[in-house]
Amino acid sequence: MKVTLGVDVGTVSAKMALVGPRERLEALLDGECPAIERIHSVPGDSATAAAVSRYMRVQGRPLEAVAELLGELLEHLEPGEIDGIVVTGSAGRLVGGALDLPVENEFKAAAIGVGTLYPDVENIFEMGGENSKFIRISNEDGVVGIVDY
Repeated sequence: MKVTLGVDVGTVSAKMALVGPRERLEALLDGECPAIERIHSVPGDSATAAAVSRYMRVQGRPLEAVAELLGELLEHLEPGEIDGIVVTGSAGRLVGGALDLPVENEFKAAAIGVGTLYPDVENIFEMGGENSKFIRISNEDGVVGIVDY
């Protein structure tokens, strides 16, 4: 079973979201993977879920925080089970560059994630450790875009 991993690392904290088959993610939670804190349903798709990691403070060391979370997760996954990974957040470029992983703009990541999971949502309010964001999105025929921010 394949899963997709998103890593958000900011000035205050690091966290991960793993999206994939509900059965596999529930097994990770039941298997006491310390990185996985809870499972969320994906609207309109009972077979897919999102597992959310615990919140880890970076304490000025974002690489170490991400390495610890990833280490906890990878101990419970099979080799090759992750089919995609992307890093976002204010420290995303630092972490993505160090780990040779793709980096996505945090506004775009929030818009696409929310717009895909909740197509009726038009506004996103995000409160981070360093800043806050308001993003107005559109969702025309499954194509999510940022209208204003």
